[in-house]
Amino acid sequence: MDQSGEWQDLIYRAGDGDAQAQVTVAFAYMTGQSVAADFKEAAHWYLKAAQQGLPIAQHNLACMYLNGDGVERDPAQAFYWFNQAALQSDPDAQYNLGLLYEQGKGCQRNNQLSAQWFESAARLGSGRAQYELACLYLDGRSFARSIEDAKYWFGLAEKSGVARASEQLTSLE
Repeated sequence: MDQSGEWQDLIYRAGDGDAQAQVTVAFAYMTGQSVAADFKEAAHWYLKAAQQGLPIAQHNLACMYLNGDGVERDPAQAFYWFNQAALQSDPDAQYNLGLLYEQGKGCQRNNQLSAQWFESAARLGSGRAQYELACLYLDGRSFARSIEDAKYWFGLAEKSGVARASEQLTSLE
C-alpha cells in the first residue's frame, strides 16, 4: 500500500466512521503491513468497527482481549465480543465461544452451551468445531455417546484439514 496516498485515504475513511476501513487499518497494525505493528492501535480500530457491528472486528477484538494483545487481558470482554460475533453466525467466534463455555473463561462453565456453540460452528463449516463436536459424541459428553456421529464429524473435520481427525478416524476403524 502506498504510504502517502492510499494509507492517508484509508486513515481518513476510518476516522470518518467507515467500519470496513477501520478493520483494514486495524489489520495493518496487527500484522505490521504498511505500518509498524502496534497492537494497541489495532485494538483501537477494531473496537470502533466492532461497535458498529462488524463480526470480523468483534472476533478479532475478542482474541485481543483473550490474549492481552494491545489491551489488558480480560476474558469477560473476550466473551462479550465473541458472543456478539457468534450471534451473527461467525463460525470462528462460535467455536471460541464454545471453548470459553467449556473452560469457564469470562463466563460460568456450561457444557450444554459449549456443545451448542460447537455444533452451530460445525454446521457452518468450522473444522475445529467439527473436531470438538466429534469428541463430544465419542466421549458421551453433552450428547449421548455415538460412534457413528463421532465418525461423521471427524470425517467432516478431516475434509476441513484437521489432521487430528484423521488419527481419530483411523483409531475408530
